[in-house]
Amino acid sequence: DDEDETVKATVLVGRDAKSRVCCAIPVPQKGIDITEWSLREGLGFLDFLGYSSVVIKSDQEVSLGALIGKMKTHRGEETQTMIEHSPVGDSKSNGFIERTIQSVEGQIRKLRSATQSRIVVRIAAGSALFAWMTSHAANLINLYEIGSDGRVPYQRLRGRKLQTEMLEFGECVHF
Repeated sequence: DDEDETVKATVLVGRDAKSRVCCAIPVPQKGIDITEWSLREGLGFLDFLGYSSVVIKSDQEVSLGALIGKMKTHRGEETQTMIEHSPVGDSKSNGFIERTIQSVEGQIRKLRSATQSRIVVRIAAGSALFAWMTSHAANLINLYEIGSDGRVPYQRLRGRKLQTEMLEFGECVHF
């Protein structure tokens, strides 16, 4: 049980400054992994946003820089991808993404606690269920986090609210 708590999940978190749509991508390691999962999923998030021109802002971490560089290369010539690094030691410039990370972590904690109490099984950070939970946490933020403008991130991005019925995470469904 104590061993479960020492295992940490590696998650790539991104957020669009305009719409506030976020992603939380469980990745096998920092940077580029052998299957290029983080690259494909990161590109998928940028495709979902639908912008042909983006500025990707990150800290100075080398592994993240390698991933972002590869994302820039893979986006192709019909897009414009600029990379911006926050100044070393300037925590204010990272506040936007740090708050996003806190929101995602909070959602994951709530989902994990609720699911564990319902199924009476401990969910390890390295498990497939935890990975799905991580992605779902970002989706919940995108669909239900109401901003000061009265709209949710998905609505800001797509111009309409996504009306969907939602079951509790991990709920058993018979049909």
